[in-house]
Amino acid sequence: MENATQIVLNLFPVLALFVLGYVLRRTHFFEHSAVSALKKLVVNIALPALLFRAFASLNLEPRLLLVVITVFSICVAMVLIGRVISWITGIKSPYFAILMGGFETGMVGYAIFIAAYGAENVPALALVDLGQVTFVFFVLMSLLISLRGERYTVAQLTRRLISSPVIIAIAAGMVFGLVTAHVSVKETALFQAASSLITLVGGLTVPLICIVIGYELEIDRSSLGLPLFTIAVRTVLLVGFAAAVNALLIRQLLDLPSIYERAVLTMFILPPPFVIPLFMDQTDRENMRYVTNTLSMGTLASAGVFIAVSFVMV
Repeated sequence: MENATQIVLNLFPVLALFVLGYVLRRTHFFEHSAVSALKKLVVNIALPALLFRAFASLNLEPRLLLVVITVFSICVAMVLIGRVISWITGIKSPYFAILMGGFETGMVGYAIFIAAYGAENVPALALVDLGQVTFVFFVLMSLLISLRGERYTVAQLTRRLISSPVIIAIAAGMVFGLVTAHVSVKETALFQAASSLITLVGGLTVPLICIVIGYELEIDRSSLGLPLFTIAVRTVLLVGFAAAVNALLIRQLLDLPSIYERAVLTMFILPPPFVIPLFMDQTDRENMRYVTNTLSMGTLASAGVFIAVSFVMV
């Protein structure tokens, strides 16, 4: 119970920054273009620096690829389950199934995880995140693009994947970690200076993300039914999947430290990827309202569920 209480207390700055972002919006402190610039800074510089450092210190054993494959497979399975539920319940929006798969680890997950468990444990979440990143670039984006009546080849999707600053940072971090494991450079003054710089830049990620999320939280109270149903179904299914993955894969098969269980659960309660509205038909007002409502309420729900499960996973 004491550990759970400490986790909740650790989350207080994050929640306070959410509120600050919301207040800044209500008081018109920022122009919307300034918030877009902050997001660009996070996605292209701060978050890649954080991920580079995480993957540089990650010992990526071949057996850990099972975690990546499992997460990817669950994301695909969730989309298929979403389609079945749509058919059974008569939900007409094609975005219901899409909102079932993938997680917003970059803009929400790392902020919550670092606040609760510390930046030194980020490699655990980074490993779990690899599978869903692959899903987003190759499956989710393909589905979104097809709904607009367009088609991307595998080569085009691959180019988009490898040109992403996040993917470049992950790949560079893994290569750097492998090289420095065999070459003694960590004690040099140049390495220490570069490491300090990357740490400082990566440290911008959490506060900037939290302010941006709070600023962009917007809920349309006139249409809450389907978004609430989407969040409830998604949360129940994914918490079940997380429990199974932790029991069978993380604990029994791979025998990994408990921080990996916490990383799995953290990611599986996150909202769907924030990239979804960017690839939608912007003139489709009804589905755009549904998706943005789901993402906003899903973000709030994630924080609440995370606090609740903290008292279970002590």
